[in-house]
Amino acid sequence: IYFLQILVLALIGIAIGLLIGAVTPALIAPALAGRLPIDVTLGPALPSLIIATSFGVLTTLVFALPSLLRAREIPAARLFRASAGLFSGSPVRKRDLPYIGVPLVLLLILTVLTATDKAIALGFIGGSAAAVVIFTFAGRGIVSLSKRLITGRSAFSRLALANLHRPGASTVPVALSLGLGLTLLVTISGIEGNLDNEINENLPDSAPAFFFLDIRPDQIDQFRDQLLAQDNVSDIEQTPMLRGRVTAVDGVNSNDVGPGDDRWFLRGDRGLTFAATAPPETKLVRGEWWSADYNDASKPLVSISADIGRAFDLEPGDTLTINVLGRDITAEIANWREIEWQSLRMNFAMVFSPGLIDKAPYSLIATAHMPREMEEPVDRMIGMDFPNVSAIRVREALEAANAILAGIGTALNATSMIAIVAGVLVLGGAVAAGRRKRIYDAVVLKTLGATRSNILYAYALEYGILGLATGVIAAFVGSVAAWSVLVLIMEANWVLLPMTIIGPIAIGLFATLAAGFVGTWQALRSPAAPLLRNE
Repeated sequence: IYFLQILVLALIGIAIGLLIGAVTPALIAPALAGRLPIDVTLGPALPSLIIATSFGVLTTLVFALPSLLRAREIPAARLFRASAGLFSGSPVRKRDLPYIGVPLVLLLILTVLTATDKAIALGFIGGSAAAVVIFTFAGRGIVSLSKRLITGRSAFSRLALANLHRPGASTVPVALSLGLGLTLLVTISGIEGNLDNEINENLPDSAPAFFFLDIRPDQIDQFRDQLLAQDNVSDIEQTPMLRGRVTAVDGVNSNDVGPGDDRWFLRGDRGLTFAATAPPETKLVRGEWWSADYNDASKPLVSISADIGRAFDLEPGDTLTINVLGRDITAEIANWREIEWQSLRMNFAMVFSPGLIDKAPYSLIATAHMPREMEEPVDRMIGMDFPNVSAIRVREALEAANAILAGIGTALNATSMIAIVAGVLVLGGAVAAGRRKRIYDAVVLKTLGATRSNILYAYALEYGILGLATGVIAAFVGSVAAWSVLVLIMEANWVLLPMTIIGPIAIGLFATLAAGFVGTWQALRSPAAPLLRNE
């Protein structure tokens, strides 16, 4: 009966969610139509609705069945005793584990199958499982520590600590649910804050103001002269640029190279250049640069980025074949370069030696530094005097990237806040379930001479300890997760941002205190006489 009730309620919630999800695109499409470079077309997304329904049903089963199966094992006699500790000593039996395991496995399989990147999905599942284990043990640690600290305290401090480890206490489930939401918030805030810091503070110091594309070789001298004639224009750099497609990797056809995250190197045309000497600030990690007078057309050499070398297991002496304007050129790999792509310099995954590739038609690419107030005049000058040259403002690109990042961060933060609200609801449900006992405790304490402020202090200390401990642990776990994503996956820099730590801790503390006070206010207001007469 209760299973059917929960299933019906879940289906109602799923239906409401599907309706909102189906209607929302139609509402926001007009606002996005002018901002997106593609046409926004709306239609029935039946596969997405089916997937969302499957997630909802499986999630309901995973979280509802354990409690229902445990409730089935409670002896009837226990129902006539105090409600505290109702589930203690009633674990799920081994014969019932398949009822929980099957929907859990199906949920995990669905998560992986519907993910664009299977590796990230598996990492998310592993990280989520680790977080569940961490906060389960953290909740038990709070319970154990409260038992140890209870001696030698004031009466109301002992009451607060006792409420954390009493039978039926909600310490572990609240630490788990609230902790997961706070961890998500810390992780998202840490990633967003570091990326924002990288874009707004670190990159503009070294980034050029403009990238200029498609400069003809016969234009470059006049182009440089007119740029330098502008006020405060400096650091003009230029390099040749061609387009080519990688057709073979060390003799293996590119179509036969296994899949991987670095297959972008093999897809479509790649930008490439040639140089007699190493580009400025080049960091060679393997091999050596060719001599400045190297010009052997029969044996072209190529310098590749270190990440490409690692991804395709290439070494100096191996070969790459690149098709340039219909002609295959096989070059021997001379060295690896460690490239800092975030520097926004003119970095190329492939730099060839002169002698052969420089005989092909090529254009030039250039960069220039200038203050912001000069960008508009320079842009106008380039458009009038060099109509074939494309000028790309780096600042505008960074601002667009920052706006996209801010929008994604807002959406993800909203998701984490939903998870935090779920944790608060778990706490509220636990407080409501123990309402009768809290009323009883408050009445007894009032009878013994305790004031409302004394009882309020005990409850505030109880919820404060729970919220603060959960927030601190979430801050640590979320910071580790943010570091992992930034450093190990995105290969970006990470620094500890204090506000990404302080904010979630404060939210956790406020959330537990607010939910606790709302739930226990009736206990503080209850008069002692009616309960004492009934007892």
